[in-house]
Amino acid sequence: MISNSASWVLDTGCGAHICNNLQVLKRNRELSKDEMVLRLGDGKPLPAEAVGSLSLVVSNHIRIDLKDCYFVPINGLYILQESNLIMTAQHKRKINDHKNAQIWHARLGHISKDRIRKLVDSKSLEIDNLDHLPTCESCLKENMTKKPFVGQSAITNGLLDLVHTDVCGPLSIPTRGGFSYFITFSDDHAHYGYVYLKRYKSEAFGRFKEYRLEVENQTNRKIKALRSDRGGEYLSGEFIDYLKENGILSHWTPPGTPQLNGVTERRNRTLLDMVQSMLSFTELPLSFWGYALETAAKLLKIAPSKMIPQTPYEIWHGKAVSYKYLRVWGSPTYIKRLVGDKLDSRSSLCRFIGYPKETAGTTRESRAPERYRFVGLTSQLDNDPKTYGEAMSDIDSDKWLEAMKSEMDSMGSNQVWTLVDPPKGIRIVGCKWVYKRKLEADGEVTALKAWLVAKGYTQRLGSTLRKPIRP
Repeated sequence: MISNSASWVLDTGCGAHICNNLQVLKRNRELSKDEMVLRLGDGKPLPAEAVGSLSLVVSNHIRIDLKDCYFVPINGLYILQESNLIMTAQHKRKINDHKNAQIWHARLGHISKDRIRKLVDSKSLEIDNLDHLPTCESCLKENMTKKPFVGQSAITNGLLDLVHTDVCGPLSIPTRGGFSYFITFSDDHAHYGYVYLKRYKSEAFGRFKEYRLEVENQTNRKIKALRSDRGGEYLSGEFIDYLKENGILSHWTPPGTPQLNGVTERRNRTLLDMVQSMLSFTELPLSFWGYALETAAKLLKIAPSKMIPQTPYEIWHGKAVSYKYLRVWGSPTYIKRLVGDKLDSRSSLCRFIGYPKETAGTTRESRAPERYRFVGLTSQLDNDPKTYGEAMSDIDSDKWLEAMKSEMDSMGSNQVWTLVDPPKGIRIVGCKWVYKRKLEADGEVTALKAWLVAKGYTQRLGSTLRKPIRP
C-alpha cells in the first residue's frame, strides 16, 4: 500500500499481506524486534513492526478480509495507478448503491452504457456519474465479437405477427440440470423474447408448443408466422404439419445465410455475451450458465433497444417497468433458515442466481422473498449428479473426487474383485458411479458419497437383476 493512498496491488508472488499505514489495521499488536522479518525479492530483510487485520472493498462492492497483515513503515512498497480498483473499508459508507453506475451495470446483466443511458434519460433509473462508468473487465474479456450483421428488415406492425427462433448448442459444459442446448423465441414487433433450456435439439417442437400456448393466452393474439433456419429440428414432418394445421406460415432462411435470421442470431449472441460477463463477474462454476441465461433473458425484456421506442416489456404488457427488485447476479446473501436448532446459526450463506417466472406478490410467512432465487454455497440446488461429467462440473467437484477415491481405496483394501480374463463371446457388465449428498433434517449437507455400481440392467433377459448394484 502507498502512503496517503488507498491503492493496493495483488501480488501472487508475495507470501504476506503488507501495508505501511498503521491506522487502517484493526486489532493490531506490536511485534518485538526480529519477531517477523520479511524478505524482498533481492533478499533484503524487511522487519515488520505490527500485525493486524483489515477489510478492503473492491469496486464491485465485494469485501475482502485480510488477516495477518503486517505493518512495515517504509514508503514506495507498491504503486498501482488504478486507484479506484480497491478502496479501504472506511470509505464504504460514502458509496450510494442505489445510484452507483457500476452496480447498476452489473444488476442489468452487463448491458451497454447506451442502453443504461436510455433508462436514465427516460427517468426510469437515477444513476450518478454514468459518463465516468469504469471499464468492466468482465465485459472486456467476454464481449469480443465480429462485425454486426448488415441491414435490417422492417419491423412488423403487431404482436406475434412474426416470431423469430433459433437453437444454440451444444455448449461444452452442461448445466446442473444436464441441459446443453437452449432455444430462443423473439417477437418481431416488441423484441420480447423467451428462452428454454433443452437436453436435445429434437425438443424444439415441444418447446414451440409450450411457447405458443403461453404467449397466445397472454396477448389474445395468434402467431402468424415463424422464421427459422433450415435446421432439422424445424423441418420434421410433425413440426411442419403442426404449423399448417394452425395456419402459421413458415419462413425458412436459405442455407448459409444467418444474417437473414439476424434477430435471433443477435439475441443469442447478446445472451451469451451477458452470460459470460455474469459468470466472469462471480466465482460460480460454469455449470451455472443456465441460471445466468434465464436471468439475462429476463433483463433483456426490460432493457432499451435501438430498434424500438420503448422497452420490450412496456410494449408487450402496456405498463411501466420497475427496476427496484434487481440484484447483482451471483452476489452473496444470507437466507433465514426455516428449520433449525435454537443454538444453530439462523441463516445460511447463499448466492443469488436469478428471478422466477412468477413475480406476483402474495402474503407469506417469514422466509426468503419469492421474487428471488438463491442457491446455497454448500448445498444442492438440483438433483445429485447423474454422471461423472456432471460431478466434475459441479460446485463440489473436488469433494466428489475425494469421495470416489475413498470408494476405490475401500474396494482395494477389502479385495472386492479378482482380475481375470473375460470369457470369449461374453459381453461384460459395465459399471457407473452413483453420487449422493447426505443431508440433515434442516437440509445441511453432512457428507458426499460416491459408489461404484454394476449395471445389472445390462444383463441378458431372464436375470433377476434389474437395477445397478454394488460389485
